[in-house]
Amino acid sequence: LEANSRNPWSGQEFTSMWSNRIAPFAFVFLCAVFFGCAPTCVKTPPPPAGELIAEVLSVPGAHAIQAYGTLRVTSPEGNYSGSAVVFYSYPESVKVVLQGGFGTTFAEIALAGGKGIAYLPQQRQALELADGSGLLFGSVVVYPSMLLHLLKPVDAERLGQDAIISTECSQYVLASRTAAGTRIWRLSARARRLEAEEFRSVENTMFWTRTFGAANGIRVPKSFSVRLGETTMSAEFTRINVSPVMRPNTFAVALPPGIEVMTVPRE
Repeated sequence: LEANSRNPWSGQEFTSMWSNRIAPFAFVFLCAVFFGCAPTCVKTPPPPAGELIAEVLSVPGAHAIQAYGTLRVTSPEGNYSGSAVVFYSYPESVKVVLQGGFGTTFAEIALAGGKGIAYLPQQRQALELADGSGLLFGSVVVYPSMLLHLLKPVDAERLGQDAIISTECSQYVLASRTAAGTRIWRLSARARRLEAEEFRSVENTMFWTRTFGAANGIRVPKSFSVRLGETTMSAEFTRINVSPVMRPNTFAVALPPGIEVMTVPRE
């Protein structure tokens, strides 16, 4: 080769050539990593509301679960966050064990048949709960009875046949308005699978939402959030056992000797 001829496979020429070829692919790869793929929106008209409602109700919901996750409560007065173990049995039995650091039990709350009890080991207090009672954890109020509504399986009463259907990109949205407020179902437009349920009261004083997953073909709750005024209670489950073996005392709270039960008035 002559001294002034260029060898495309040597040194700077080789690097420059492959840089020019790789750069566009690298840009696309980085965009996919950092920004994700753009969602594919549904362009076909939605099916009738009654058809979607029938499909949703054809999937069985969990009537008994044991779930593990995190419970958070936020309010202007303070915040709470901790691990939670939740037991639920349809129609009206629920128990929550709240734990802090090192597995220390912060509270045990059990409700069944509209009545319940909450035990706070650190304060050595036991509180009798009526339906709708609020618990004060420091400066944070928690409403245990809301858990029953958020863990119940989806049923026909939660959305009327007069629901209005619309499309939001990759979801079908069913909205039903009543005197109490607006209830919304959000379904995957491709799989026609219920992904979330929402409710907003007429006075806008309460709003709740919950998302769903599946375990062995059974619909189970994945997360929920409920806002009452300026207080928000939310939970996210990382593991759910469907139809676990429930002991006779699962929804009871064992109190140490000498602990007196006080009554909490309904809010």
